[in-house]
Amino acid sequence: MEYCKAHQGPAISALNVGHAPNATTYRDAFCDGAADLVRLYRVSGVANPVKHLSDKFISTSVLSCRGSEMSPAVTEYLYRHFLKERLSGNSYRVLYELTTERCPLCGKRKMNIAAHMQDAHRDHSPNADG
Repeated sequence: MEYCKAHQGPAISALNVGHAPNATTYRDAFCDGAADLVRLYRVSGVANPVKHLSDKFISTSVLSCRGSEMSPAVTEYLYRHFLKERLSGNSYRVLYELTTERCPLCGKRKMNIAAHMQDAHRDHSPNADG
């Protein structure tokens, strides 16, 4: 939820700049975080994940791209137009980024970077035999 709060607010859409200069849209990072939350709520057995997301947004003062409360209707719009497509795959976008580290040698994301360094990059490990 903190991730969504940090990425809330308007993002000017390049598609709308010419036709509707004051049009806003949701930031990609916000949508990625919200989609991960909906996926987590689903696998946790929450009966209505979108309504639950709305309740959490309201209780933590997360606002829509136009600065409004994330009411059930606004959150349903967010879901239909921005989250549904993101939920078609099985991967968590934000959760993956938050729970892994990028290896400085090979660039792979790993949950346990120390174990990865020892297993995959033994020659570069500080404990490597000389």
